[in-house]
Amino acid sequence: MPRPEKVQMVEQLEELFRQSHGCFVTDYQGLNVADINALRRDFRANKVRFLVAKNTLLRRAARA
Repeated sequence: MPRPEKVQMVEQLEELFRQSHGCFVTDYQGLNVADINALRRDFRANKVRFLVAKNTLLRRAARA
């Protein structure tokens, strides 16, 4: 039985996919904290949403 938190997260991701004009899925492994903070700052300045989510939840949301 799925946990309510995960069900809610999948629903939120589905809604984000529906509202988005585009989506990038990346692996941020190898970036240090300073690089990620700079990336997030640049994204915020350009009104781009940066979200970290589990692969399984992303797959489920994308299928809906």
